Amino acid sequence: MMEGLDVRMVESVWNRGLPTVTLKSDPEIWRKDHCGAWIKREEFGKHSQFGWEIGEASIPVHWQNHASQNERICDVTASFSSIRENTVAD
Repeated sequence: MMEGLDVRMVESVWNRGLPTVTLKSDPEIWRKDHCGAWIKREEFGKHSQFGWEIGEASIPVHWQNHASQNERICDVTASFSSIRENTVAD
């Protein structure tokens, strides 16, 4: 976890992520950011395939979308959104 961030704050931000719509994915583990990129709860603060950070307006954002300097531009969408949908359930 990133220093200085409260567990409750991270959980609150996580809950603002888009819940998954596939039956294979547990929304407690998997969500999507506003661009449609898959993020995984335990990957908070990591620059990994499903890593995420807290973006503007306290929403969860895939780290590559957050790093784009402009969260309204989605650098990571289809590349990470389709990969997760084709995997086996958790």
